[in-house]
Amino acid sequence: LASICKQASDAGIKVISWDENMECADMAYLVENYAVGQAIGEETAKWVNENYPDGCEVAVIDYATLPVIVERANGIVDAIKEKAPNAEIVAQDSALNAAEGMTLAENMLQAHKDIKAFACIGDGSGVGVNEALKAAGVNLDEYGVFCCDATEEACTAISKGEAIRMSINLGTAKEMAEKAFE
Repeated sequence: LASICKQASDAGIKVISWDENMECADMAYLVENYAVGQAIGEETAKWVNENYPDGCEVAVIDYATLPVIVERANGIVDAIKEKAPNAEIVAQDSALNAAEGMTLAENMLQAHKDIKAFACIGDGSGVGVNEALKAAGVNLDEYGVFCCDATEEACTAISKGEAIRMSINLGTAKEMAEKAFE
């Protein structure tokens, strides 16, 4: 993107980067991804401790191709290990959107039938996990899905009492645009 950003800058267009500190951008709107991951992991651990005090199997859905998201996944894993020592992370793999998340959750549940909690780097994969659980016909009260972005789909699932238990709101697109404009 460097050459495209330079062309935009040369034409007098301000270049704003979301969650990536690009040298060619006039401004970068950055997220503390490790801290976001810790918050997801802490909520996962809290739910595990409350619902499965002797521990349970946990899956982490990351997105290893983006370094900033690797930081988020590291925060998730570290928080779960620290706050829920009886939980066992038995699976970790990448999914970014609902379709990928659904397929990945189905595969993880086939390989590890006792997974009860899914800690996801974003709502895309979290919504997919939720859909996989619904399609499997399981008792959703026995499962917890924890994610980030507070999308309409995730918030609707939370309000309906589905498996998604929480989603971190990093700000709406309008809020982010207003802050970038400031």
